[in-house]
Amino acid sequence: MFGATVRSGKAAMRLTRPDDTDYQAMLDGEAGEVEPHQQQASIIRRNDPAAAAAAASSAGGPADPAADGAGAGKGRKSKLYSVAGYIIVTEFCERLAYYGFSGSLVLLFEKELGYTNAESDTQFALWSGVCYVMPLFGGWIADSYLGRYHSILCFSVIYLVGLFVAAASCVPGSVSPLVLFPAIYLLALGTGGIKSSVSVFGADQFDEDDPADVNEKQSFFNWFYWSINLGALVSFTLVSYVCQYGLPFLGGPDWGFMAGYSIPCIAMSLALVVFLAGTPKYRRFPPSGSVVSRAAGVVTEACRKRCNAAWVGVAGQDGAAGGEWQTARIQAGGGGAGEEMLEWLQSASERSGGSYSHDEVVAVSRVWKLLPFLALQVPYWAVYAQMGTAFQNQGCQMDLSVLGFDIPVSTLNMFDTLAVLLLIPVVDGVVYPWLRRTGCEPTMLRKIGSGLLFAGAAVLVAGAVEIVRRNHVDHGDGAVLSPCRKARDYDPEQFQEYFNTRNRATATAHRPAYCHQVPGCTEIGPDDLLLLSCIVCDAPPLASTMSVLWQVPQYLLIGTSEILSAVTSLEFFYAEAPTTVRGVSAGLNLLTTALGSWVTVPLLSLVNSGAFGSPWVTDDLNDGRLELYFCVLAGLVAISLLVFVAVAKRYRYQSPTEDGTPAPSATATAQESDESDDDDCSTNGNGAGGSGRGMRGYGWGRRGRRGSWDDSSKLLSGRGLVGQSESATFGRI
Repeated sequence: MFGATVRSGKAAMRLTRPDDTDYQAMLDGEAGEVEPHQQQASIIRRNDPAAAAAAASSAGGPADPAADGAGAGKGRKSKLYSVAGYIIVTEFCERLAYYGFSGSLVLLFEKELGYTNAESDTQFALWSGVCYVMPLFGGWIADSYLGRYHSILCFSVIYLVGLFVAAASCVPGSVSPLVLFPAIYLLALGTGGIKSSVSVFGADQFDEDDPADVNEKQSFFNWFYWSINLGALVSFTLVSYVCQYGLPFLGGPDWGFMAGYSIPCIAMSLALVVFLAGTPKYRRFPPSGSVVSRAAGVVTEACRKRCNAAWVGVAGQDGAAGGEWQTARIQAGGGGAGEEMLEWLQSASERSGGSYSHDEVVAVSRVWKLLPFLALQVPYWAVYAQMGTAFQNQGCQMDLSVLGFDIPVSTLNMFDTLAVLLLIPVVDGVVYPWLRRTGCEPTMLRKIGSGLLFAGAAVLVAGAVEIVRRNHVDHGDGAVLSPCRKARDYDPEQFQEYFNTRNRATATAHRPAYCHQVPGCTEIGPDDLLLLSCIVCDAPPLASTMSVLWQVPQYLLIGTSEILSAVTSLEFFYAEAPTTVRGVSAGLNLLTTALGSWVTVPLLSLVNSGAFGSPWVTDDLNDGRLELYFCVLAGLVAISLLVFVAVAKRYRYQSPTEDGTPAPSATATAQESDESDDDDCSTNGNGAGGSGRGMRGYGWGRRGRRGSWDDSSKLLSGRGLVGQSESATFGRI
């Protein structure tokens, strides 16, 4: 849902929120590991252009563009339109399918399965978390075994099967969890596998040695990003409307979910067709191995050796005992600059008899030191997840009529999207330049902290809206049923009709969701119908007269928090990790999104357990205390912010060097900076664009040399990308 750019010397990385989170990274010259085919073709082009086509073909890729007339020059065909266009259209259709399905999933749980608000929110949180974990698995499969092209193809088929089964299961009154849940988790697997490869595969189509291709690649990511948001826009309007209100010529509201979910099925089918249509034009690279596997191997071996050493009583032999959070000054090869390494990881290094190189262990050690910041991001994502759960629960009991037209409750998500799209130019073009002129641009960590403040404010505003909403419910003659519920689900006569003793199977399958037979009451009247005195129905949830537009501020605040916290966290975890393990860092950052969704599951159970009185998140919010739930979330964010500030004050930025090796320690760099140029201590610590030389992480810097802020300000400008296939997410959440 947002775009970002991180630049490091010659390297540039386009970043967007894990959503949506679509993974993306691009191999860019010296900035990262180069795949075998790309490296070979690049060398040959520089030394023997005539052999470029043959080399590329033998490596499994296409001929060099310049060799077939596709290179720079008058006759050059634009790869953006002739090749990458297939991938952009594929992404638009896939995002339309994903958001079209997920946008109304909570509503499906409530209307067709009869789940309570808390049960629906729990199931959505579990599923959403899996959607954000699966890209890690998909990226590993692509990098280790299938390659990006075949990964996209295979996971698209899985995705499509999940969508069709889920849509087919939405027969009114007979939706079965035994069919629906396997289908939606197939969908989660499919979307995760695609996210990890599609944007990277698009970037693979551009030749890094061709200046025209480099420029087009930057345009590709801009169009790729906009295709994501366009897909979300269509989903939260057209698809959400059909799911909630149905279409008169397709069975009306009763068949709304089947009709609505048919649109994502069509979109994903079109995505697969378009992707296959571009097959003859694609450049394809073989799998090159997963950096995540190597990093996991370092940690696993270090843990195993530490445990073994402790078992035989010699843990103190190499300084490991009690040294988990200490650092060892290990000289880089040849007596170079010292590198910081967590001492307990040292045993995995070849220098200590381990299986991994010194640089690999140092790199993993650097990522390990970022874990406190990753953990402190979890409450933020817990708040962000409320847009798909509690915010929708609240909106369902508000007046959804706007200018005489009923809007679907999930349409409010558009204001989050609009906030990001409209405020990014303002922040990038007005706010940050003004701060630079005043000499007090915030550091990356200060931006993230500011984003936490806005996230906390969003749920506090939502809590205030809930208090007002509950006080504007008409319980008299003007009472209005929640627009997200079916009146017949609360009708005892409807239950009586279904509960015909001559067809108990039909009664069990199709009875109104919120009506029940009185235990022990089996009196049968005329026509073998159960007497009404034996039927009890829940009180229907009533809608407030308060307009749903009062929710707009909380969505706008979430959007603002994204610009500050979500975007900058991607920059931070990219810039502060060595080039070789940026995929690991970005993958862990994505994991916090899943954990944010999952942490709401035990939280919902706790607030509804009765330990704090009556349940807070009830099926009828008029009988609950949803505002207290929002306050708890705000409290978690506040605690996270306090700890974040304390940790950030002790953090010193350590940016990797351009050649992929870890940078010198912050202390050493700071000393060099002070000796060379006192003004350089004012670097804003943006990691990718400046070294952050010894500056306190949460402090305000003075402006240094001209250009020292440029790369940080471009974070929101949407220009360019580089990294590795597992290095970043791309797209709306």
